[in-house]
Amino acid sequence: MKKLAIIVAPFAIICAGTATAADLAPRVYTKAPVIDPVFNWTGFYLGAHAGYLAGQARANAADTAAITATYGRMPKPEGGFAGIQGGYNYQFANRIVLGIEASVEGFGIDGMKDSLGIPPGSALSVSTDWAYSVVGRLGYAIDRWLPYAFAGVIGVHDRESGFNPFIGAFALQNTHTGWTAGAGVEYAFTRNWSARLQYRYADIDKQQYNLVRVGGTGSSGDIGFNYRF
Repeated sequence: MKKLAIIVAPFAIICAGTATAADLAPRVYTKAPVIDPVFNWTGFYLGAHAGYLAGQARANAADTAAITATYGRMPKPEGGFAGIQGGYNYQFANRIVLGIEASVEGFGIDGMKDSLGIPPGSALSVSTDWAYSVVGRLGYAIDRWLPYAFAGVIGVHDRESGFNPFIGAFALQNTHTGWTAGAGVEYAFTRNWSARLQYRYADIDKQQYNLVRVGGTGSSGDIGFNYRF
């Protein structure tokens, strides 16, 4: 009997341990949380924007005097615009973002319309039709935020028409070229979509209009959206 007890006892202990474990509540398994990877701005994008521009025509002293004497004042382009943009960004390991962007805009701008001057009856209408730009961008990524600055070249197409008793009716057009620079901030609210707010300054060269050469400067602000591929 003693030998049987010695043999049975270990099995009884194992069975008791198994029963105790079986009586415990089942283990609850939870799904591991999904960790969103750090956002990266590298890639191509395409988008659209709209904004408002205020500018000032510019000429040398003699031409400025002639324009103001005849038409009363220098043209001041002002109005809204809309356009499309596309580009490419590359984000380095240190969060520096380099990019290039091209844009095209259409304008609804009248710099001067039906302005009476000296002699009476003189009228001048100046309008901006479209513009293009190609700029380099430099930014610093703060996860989904991207503050940036940019600079590059710009082209602006203007039309001028009107009447002057000395030269009669006229209609002219020119494409000005120059430089542009500015800054903005962009925020990616999904992996593919982002929104931006941007300021731009432009300085364009002087082109011949009748007997005067006129150029100009302008400041604009716009809001835009991009789709990242």
